[in-house]
Amino acid sequence: MSTLKEAILNAEDIKYEDVEIPEWGGITVRVKALNAQQLADYQNQSMAMRQEKGTGGMDVRIRNRNAQLVVQSLYDPETGERIFKDSEYKMLLTKNAGTVQALFGLINKMSGLDRSFEERVKDAEGNFGGVQS
Repeated sequence: MSTLKEAILNAEDIKYEDVEIPEWGGITVRVKALNAQQLADYQNQSMAMRQEKGTGGMDVRIRNRNAQLVVQSLYDPETGERIFKDSEYKMLLTKNAGTVQALFGLINKMSGLDRSFEERVKDAEGNFGGVQS
Protein backbone atom coordinates (compact mmCIF):
# COMPACT_ATOMS: atom_id res chain seq x y z
CA MET A 1 0.00 0.00 0.00
CA SER A 2 1.38 3.39 -0.91
CA THR A 3 1.57 6.41 1.32
CA LEU A 4 -0.59 9.44 0.68
CA LYS A 5 2.48 11.30 -0.60
CA GLU A 6 3.20 8.54 -3.12
CA ALA A 7 -0.43 8.46 -4.20
CA ILE A 8 -0.43 12.22 -4.79
CA LEU A 9 2.89 12.26 -6.63
CA ASN A 10 2.00 9.26 -8.80
CA ALA A 11 -1.44 10.55 -9.79
CA GLU A 12 -1.72 11.38 -13.51
CA ASP A 13 -3.49 14.71 -13.05
CA ILE A 14 -2.24 16.76 -16.01
CA LYS A 15 -5.15 16.85 -18.46
CA TYR A 16 -4.63 17.06 -22.19
CA GLU A 17 -6.71 17.34 -25.31
CA ASP A 18 -5.85 16.73 -28.96
CA VAL A 19 -7.16 19.70 -30.93
CA GLU A 20 -7.46 20.20 -34.69
CA ILE A 21 -6.48 23.72 -35.73
CA PRO A 22 -8.22 24.59 -39.03
CA GLU A 23 -6.36 27.92 -39.27
CA TRP A 24 -3.06 26.01 -39.30
CA GLY A 25 -3.97 23.72 -42.18
CA GLY A 26 -6.03 21.30 -40.12
CA ILE A 27 -3.10 19.96 -38.10
CA THR A 28 -3.74 18.36 -34.73
CA VAL A 29 -1.78 19.41 -31.67
CA ARG A 30 -1.90 18.07 -28.13
CA VAL A 31 -2.67 20.82 -25.62
CA LYS A 32 -1.65 20.04 -22.05
CA ALA A 33 -2.80 21.71 -18.87
CA LEU A 34 -0.24 23.55 -16.78
CA ASN A 35 1.53 22.03 -13.84
CA ALA A 36 1.93 24.10 -10.68
CA GLN A 37 5.51 25.15 -11.54
CA GLN A 38 4.52 26.38 -15.01
CA LEU A 39 1.69 28.41 -13.51
CA ALA A 40 3.95 29.95 -10.87
CA ASP A 41 6.57 30.86 -13.49
CA TYR A 42 3.91 32.36 -15.74
CA GLN A 43 2.41 34.43 -12.95
CA ASN A 44 5.82 35.64 -11.76
CA GLN A 45 6.84 36.68 -15.25
CA SER A 46 3.48 38.25 -16.07
CA MET A 47 3.61 40.78 -13.30
CA ALA A 48 6.54 43.16 -13.26
CA MET A 49 6.72 45.36 -10.21
CA ARG A 50 8.90 48.40 -9.84
CA GLN A 51 9.09 50.99 -7.14
CA GLU A 52 8.21 54.50 -8.20
CA LYS A 53 11.10 56.84 -7.41
CA GLY A 54 10.39 59.13 -4.51
CA THR A 55 6.79 58.05 -3.95
CA GLY A 56 7.16 54.75 -2.15
CA GLY A 57 4.35 53.39 -4.33
CA MET A 58 4.40 50.40 -6.63
CA ASP A 59 3.54 50.31 -10.31
CA VAL A 60 2.25 46.93 -11.42
CA ARG A 61 2.45 46.17 -15.10
CA ILE A 62 0.70 43.15 -16.46
CA ARG A 63 2.38 41.90 -19.61
CA ASN A 64 0.59 39.97 -22.28
CA ARG A 65 2.38 36.64 -22.13
CA ASN A 66 -0.28 34.37 -23.58
CA ALA A 67 1.97 33.14 -26.40
CA GLN A 68 4.65 32.18 -23.87
CA LEU A 69 2.17 30.04 -22.01
CA VAL A 70 0.80 28.48 -25.20
CA VAL A 71 4.24 27.33 -26.41
CA GLN A 72 4.73 25.53 -23.09
CA SER A 73 1.50 23.59 -23.61
CA LEU A 74 1.67 22.53 -27.28
CA TYR A 75 2.85 18.98 -27.92
CA ASP A 76 3.12 16.66 -30.91
CA PRO A 77 0.39 14.05 -30.29
CA GLU A 78 2.41 11.35 -32.06
CA THR A 79 5.74 11.81 -30.26
CA GLY A 80 4.67 13.48 -27.02
CA GLU A 81 7.41 16.10 -27.54
CA ARG A 82 6.90 19.83 -27.15
CA ILE A 83 6.55 21.61 -30.48
CA PHE A 84 8.20 24.90 -29.48
CA LYS A 85 11.00 25.83 -27.12
CA ASP A 86 10.26 28.54 -24.56
CA SER A 87 12.47 30.96 -26.50
CA GLU A 88 10.40 30.51 -29.67
CA TYR A 89 7.20 32.07 -28.31
CA LYS A 90 7.58 35.13 -30.57
CA MET A 91 6.89 32.88 -33.56
CA LEU A 92 3.30 32.55 -32.32
CA LEU A 93 2.95 36.33 -32.17
CA THR A 94 2.77 36.29 -35.98
CA LYS A 95 -0.17 33.85 -35.97
CA ASN A 96 -3.88 34.60 -35.81
CA ALA A 97 -4.60 36.23 -32.45
CA GLY A 98 -7.95 34.46 -32.15
CA THR A 99 -6.34 31.05 -32.56
CA VAL A 100 -3.63 31.76 -30.00
CA GLN A 101 -6.20 33.22 -27.60
CA ALA A 102 -8.47 30.18 -28.05
CA LEU A 103 -5.55 27.89 -27.16
CA PHE A 104 -4.77 30.09 -24.15
CA GLY A 105 -8.41 29.81 -23.05
CA LEU A 106 -8.34 26.02 -23.42
CA ILE A 107 -5.16 25.81 -21.35
CA ASN A 108 -6.77 27.91 -18.63
CA LYS A 109 -9.90 25.76 -18.68
CA MET A 110 -7.99 22.46 -18.54
CA SER A 111 -5.76 23.83 -15.78
CA GLY A 112 -8.83 24.81 -13.74
CA LEU A 113 -7.95 28.50 -13.80
CA ASP A 114 -11.36 29.52 -15.10
CA ARG A 115 -13.13 28.38 -11.92
CA SER A 116 -12.87 29.04 -8.21
CA PHE A 117 -11.23 26.64 -5.78
CA GLU A 118 -14.62 25.86 -4.27
CA GLU A 119 -16.00 24.89 -7.70
CA ARG A 120 -13.03 22.57 -8.30
CA VAL A 121 -13.48 20.94 -4.87
CA LYS A 122 -17.18 20.40 -5.55
CA ASP A 123 -16.34 18.75 -8.90
CA ALA A 124 -13.80 16.50 -7.18
CA GLU A 125 -16.26 15.30 -4.56
CA GLY A 126 -17.20 11.72 -5.25
CA ASN A 127 -13.92 11.02 -7.05
CA PHE A 128 -12.55 9.57 -3.84
CA GLY A 129 -13.93 6.74 -1.72
CA GLY A 130 -13.44 8.55 1.59
CA VAL A 131 -15.94 10.55 3.55
CA GLN A 132 -15.40 14.23 4.24
CA SER A 133 -15.37 15.28 7.86
